[in-house]
Amino acid sequence: MRSYFGEHRNSNSFLYQRIRQIRGMNYGDYAYIEYFPRGMYQTKPDANLGRSEQIFQIWLRPLRSNNDAHFATRVAQYELDKLIENGMSKEDFESTRNFLTNFVPQMVASQDRQLGYALDSKFYNTDEFVAYVRKQLASLTVEDVNRVIRDNLQNKNIHYVFITGDAKDMKARLANETVSPLKYNAENQNHLLMKIR
Repeated sequence: MRSYFGEHRNSNSFLYQRIRQIRGMNYGDYAYIEYFPRGMYQTKPDANLGRSEQIFQIWLRPLRSNNDAHFATRVAQYELDKLIENGMSKEDFESTRNFLTNFVPQMVASQDRQLGYALDSKFYNTDEFVAYVRKQLASLTVEDVNRVIRDNLQNKNIHYVFITGDAKDMKARLANETVSPLKYNAENQNHLLMKIR
């Protein structure tokens, strides 16, 4: 689900397509289930960041203005709500599973990464990383993923963090549920606009 919704630096991910590709808004729109320090400088997460609790985060970065940030946040929230309600489609599931099956060897493409993931496998008491992930992906079903989405994702208790040059304006926008229409610098792009509750 995380890979489909917002694989780091992957233009095939859903949020990337909905916010950057279709609307041309920003640099990146990603989702994470692991901590990803130094993500700005690399395409794959580091090994050896063992944890006992999972996280789920969405990052939208950077945007030109508070209006754009507000609009992109509303798009991401809208798409997350739809994902929680409807889950992944069978086609999206199959496509993402195929991508991950072929992508996972790239996670251990160097000796230092092989060693790092071998240590992680010991920490988590799992088999060798690539074999373990591929075996789990092969047995996974879209129903499994959608059950996990329903059981673990929610939209009632979300924390937002904004980094902006005008925090007072952003606070007022959010507190007042201000309308945030998207404005383009080019000719009218009304076909790209979408209504958001």
